Amino acid sequence: MKKDKATQQTIALMAGYSNQNFRIGVEYNYQADNNLIKDQNYSGYSIYGTYFLNAKSNLFARYDYLNSVNNLAHSHSWNYENDGQLFMAGFEYNPVKEIGISPNYQYWTPRDRSISAISTVFLSVLVGL
Repeated sequence: MKKDKATQQTIALMAGYSNQNFRIGVEYNYQADNNLIKDQNYSGYSIYGTYFLNAKSNLFARYDYLNSVNNLAHSHSWNYENDGQLFMAGFEYNPVKEIGISPNYQYWTPRDRSISAISTVFLSVLVGL
């Protein structure tokens, strides 16, 4: 059942290029009436790339921007606490086909400037079954 007689609509556009040395991509996403709530809209874009060092390792980076908007006279958008920018970069190593190890760095900058940016280092491990 719809809330506030809204119809959620999503538009997603993506373009990418890949060759034997690297791959790059850009995306744009827009969603109107998120969660079937009228005028609860957001949009964002991403830019990402990977540079292949050799058959088992690569460097990667990504930038994301998320912005929510509404058509109401509020000082902040409906999703203000989640709006912002994310930068991520790292190294990925695949010693064998089903295992991946990736130390990476992530930096989140909230749209709300009263909140400090968050800087985080991760070690991601992928084990395929």
